[in-house]
Formats: sequence, C-alpha cells, structure tokens
Amino acid sequence: MTYRNRETKKTFDIIKKGDQFDATEVSGTDKGRIDYAIDGNDMLLHTLFANPEQGSGLGSILMYLAVKDAIERGCTSVKILSAAPDAREFYFNMGCRVNTDLLSPTQQLGAFVGIGDGKILVKQCPIEGEATTVLNATHESMFKRWEPT
Repeated sequence: MTYRNRETKKTFDIIKKGDQFDATEVSGTDKGRIDYAIDGNDMLLHTLFANPEQGSGLGSILMYLAVKDAIERGCTSVKILSAAPDAREFYFNMGCRVNTDLLSPTQQLGAFVGIGDGKILVKQCPIEGEATTVLNATHESMFKRWEPT
C-alpha cells in the first residue's frame, strides 16, 4: 500500500511483514517501522520508529495500521512496552494512559501524589490504552495528513 502526506507531499510505500509495518519514502530517504506482537487480547507494541520524527504524521499512520490489524485479530488493548520519554505525549494523544497497576503500592503512592521521585516515576510508568480509542485517535490524526494513492 502507498500513502501520500498532503502537507509534505512525501509518498511512502508501507509493507506488512508479520507483526510489523515498514514504511519507506518513494524516491527519498525517510522511513519508519512499527513492530508489535499479539498476546491474547493485547497488542504489545515493541518499537515505533519514524524518521523524520515529530510532526510528520508517519508515526500516526503506522500506529493506525498496526492497531487496525490488532483489532481485526481480536485485541481490545494496546500496551506500550517501552516508550521513549519524548514519545510519551504521542501515545497520550493516541488515547493511551499511564498504567500504575503494575507498580508496587509504594510506587503508586509516589506516582499519584507526586512526592519524592513521583514525578519521575510517572514518566516511567507503563502506558496502555483501549484499542478502539487508540484506533479512533490515530484514524483522526492520520486522515488530516495522509491519503492512499
């Protein structure tokens, strides 16, 4: 499949390989990848890489395609296994939230109250979201910039 960014005029070939989508700019050097796994009802996001990074919309379209695939395979949630600090806002914009359920009671107190290392802890908490919420947020973001060609 091929998508064109309406703003940048760049066109990308996007190929699905198992639980991965690779994007390569047609006649250019930009690229991206999303790598995930399906575990029961969970989509486990391992890697999301986009070059150029922020603001290009490439991450959004890759996220959309992966979550759409996961939903079609019965997933109801998306779990971000490793979110770079500068990428966390992207996931929040996609409808994800911080999941403090995996933290100890002491860590949860710090995360909620924001005392001591709490502010740092919240930034390190796992992120997850309901699959349909992530898909809808990604869908909206994607179609602002992208069109199939």
